[in-house]
Amino acid sequence: MTYSEIKIQFNEELSQGSGISFLLKSSLYPNEPGLLLSETWVLFRKGKNEVGTLGNVTPTIGERTAINFITSFELDYNGYSIYTITRVGNEVTIKANNPYFQFSDPIAINNEALLNVGFTINNFTGNIFSISSLDFLQASNPCTHVKIRITTSELATELIEPVKIENNTQNPIEFELLKGSGLIWLDLKSSDGQQIRERISIPYLLSSANLSIQVNNSPNGATAIANLKDSYLFNLEYSLDNLNWKDSNTFDSLPPNTYTFYVKDNLGCTVVKSFVVEEFGVSDPYFHISKSNSLRFVKSSEGGVASNKKIDENRLSFEDDVNIVYKETHYFTKDDIDTTQFKSNYSNVSAIAVDEEGNETSLLVNKISNNLRLKDSRDAIRYNYGSGKTGIYFMSGKRYDFDTGFDLDNDYSLNGKLPEWAKSGEYIKIESAWYQIENIIPSGEKQSVVLIIDVPYNGLESIVKVGSIYNRENYEVFEFDLEMLDYLNKNFFVKIVNLDDNFPELTYRSEDISVKENLKDFSEFIYSNDTNTDVFYSTGIQHKFWVKLDDISDKPDGSVKQHVTDTRTILEKGDAFEGKKIKTLPVTRGMMIKVFLSFFHRIFYLDGTKYVVSEVPEVEGRLGDTNLYVINAILRKANETHKSKTFDKSKPASGGFLELPSFIKVDGGYIKI
Repeated sequence: MTYSEIKIQFNEELSQGSGISFLLKSSLYPNEPGLLLSETWVLFRKGKNEVGTLGNVTPTIGERTAINFITSFELDYNGYSIYTITRVGNEVTIKANNPYFQFSDPIAINNEALLNVGFTINNFTGNIFSISSLDFLQASNPCTHVKIRITTSELATELIEPVKIENNTQNPIEFELLKGSGLIWLDLKSSDGQQIRERISIPYLLSSANLSIQVNNSPNGATAIANLKDSYLFNLEYSLDNLNWKDSNTFDSLPPNTYTFYVKDNLGCTVVKSFVVEEFGVSDPYFHISKSNSLRFVKSSEGGVASNKKIDENRLSFEDDVNIVYKETHYFTKDDIDTTQFKSNYSNVSAIAVDEEGNETSLLVNKISNNLRLKDSRDAIRYNYGSGKTGIYFMSGKRYDFDTGFDLDNDYSLNGKLPEWAKSGEYIKIESAWYQIENIIPSGEKQSVVLIIDVPYNGLESIVKVGSIYNRENYEVFEFDLEMLDYLNKNFFVKIVNLDDNFPELTYRSEDISVKENLKDFSEFIYSNDTNTDVFYSTGIQHKFWVKLDDISDKPDGSVKQHVTDTRTILEKGDAFEGKKIKTLPVTRGMMIKVFLSFFHRIFYLDGTKYVVSEVPEVEGRLGDTNLYVINAILRKANETHKSKTFDKSKPASGGFLELPSFIKVDGGYIKI
C-alpha cells in the first residue's frame, strides 16, 4: 500500500552551500507546524544534515547528487525505517510508511537562488487502516496467558504477528499469548493492502515470586505494604482474607500474627504470599560473637535443635570429621581475668559456667551499649507541602521525655539536618498520632531536609512535637568476665543462652577451659585493636590465650642503602629490626584460626613484648588424618628500630648532603651545632 510520497529530481549536480528542505506533518494534527527535514551540501560530510559533493561521475546529470543525498537522508532521518527510499537515475522517491504522514513546502536554494530541482508530492487522502482499540481480557488460563482483543477501523483480513491468522472474517480479532512476553510486534493487513505494524507491551506474569511484602512496625500496630514488580499494565486489588478487596496495597494497625496477602489482577489471576508481624521492636534475631575473643565459641543449638556440625562455626574441636580427632582446651593461669564480648538483640541473655559435674554458675553479663528501643521527642516545624501531604523539618528547639512530655531542659540544634531515627518507611509520632515517613527530600526553599507525610495539613507553618521509638543498631553489645582464680584446678566450659518470646532459644558453647597455678611450658598471647572492628574496643577489652611453642628463635632483619664510588662503598642508610621466628606445637583447627587471627591485630604482645607481624604467617596442615595444624610466624619488635645514616664530606652537596661546621660564630660568641 502506498501512502504519502515526495519525489525529488536533481537536474543539476548541487555544489557546496546548496540546500533542500521540506516539511513533514501529521494529518492527525493539521494545525501543528510539523518537522522540517533538511540537508546542506558540503565538501565532506562531517555531521548531521550534511551531504558530501564528491563521488563518481555518472552520465546522468544530478545522479551523483541523488546518490549522496540518499546516503545522508538515511543516516539522518530513517534510522527506524519510517520511510521507503528508492532512486531511478537522478530522481529520489521518499515514501512514508505511516498513513498519517504528509509532505509539504519543498524548496531547493543556494544563496537565495533557486536550484534546478523538481519536487512532486502525492499525499495520501484515502481511508486509513488503524487500530480502534486494544484490550487485554481474561484468558482460559488467567495466571499464565492473556487474551488480546483488537478492533480495527476496517476488517483486518490477515494477522501476521504475533500469531498467524489468514482469511480472517472477525472484527474484533481475538487470540491468546503467554503473559510476560514483553514488547511484541503487532502486524495486521487490510483487504486493500494497508498494513499496521506497531509494538505493544504484554502484561507481565503475575507471580508470588514477584510479590514482596514490606512490614513497618509501630507502637500502634504494623503496616504491611504489598509491592509487585512489573505491574504497570495491571489493575490490582488487595485483600488479607480473600473476601474483602480494596485498591490500596497498604494495610495498617495490624497486631502481631501470621497473615496472608492476596493480590488479584483484572485478568482473573490471584496470587498469595504469607508474612509475619512481630512484636514492635526488633523483627529479626541477631547474635554475633567475634573470633577475636580469647575463647572459641560455637553455635550448639537453636530452638532446642542441635546445630549442623558440617558448618565450621557449629563444631567443637573434638567434633571435627577426621579419623584421628584431638580435643582443644583453653588453658589459663589463676591470675588471668578474661573478658568475652558479644552482640545480641534477644531480650534476655545469660552466660553460664558449667563444670565437669554439670554444676552451673551464672556470670554477670553487662550491657555496654544503648541501641535498642530508644525514644526521642523534640520540636519540629510542620507545613503544607502540597498535594495533600505534610512536610516536617528540624531547625532547633526543645527536647522532651517521650513518655511524659516533660521538657528535658536539653535543647537541640540541627539546622535543617535530620535526627538519627528519621528514615523513609519508619513511623513517627506527631502530637498524639503515628504516621509513616513516605519520603525524605532536600528542600531549597526551607534550606533543610524534609520528611514527607501522606496526610493533608492546611494550617500555617508551626512548631509541633515529633517523636520516635527506634533502634540505633539491631543489637546490643554485652561483656562478661571470667576470674580464673575462681576455677583453679578445674575444668569447665561457658555457654551463652539467648532467650526472647519472638525468637527460638539460641545457645552458644565454648571449648573446654582449664585453669592452672602456672603455665611454664606455654607462651602468652595478648592482643587487641585501637579502633572498633567486629569487637567494640572502646571498652578497653583485650584478648588473651596461652599456647605451646615448638620453637622460638631470634630473627633480626633490616634494610640498607649504599653509595658506591670509584674508591669506596659508603652506607647511606641502614634500618635494623629485632624479631622472633616462632613455630607452634600442633593445635586443632579452631585454635589455629584463633592464633592466625591474633597476629593481625594492631596491638600484639608475645610473653610481654610488643611485636608486629612481619609477613603473613604460614600454616602447615592438616597433619595426616588429624585435625591438627602448625603455625609459623615471623615477628618484628614494635619498639626496637635501629637506624643509621652516614654523611660523607667527600660527596658533593648536589648529591643531597651538606657538611656543617661544628661551631658557628654569633654576636662575638660561638654556639655548637
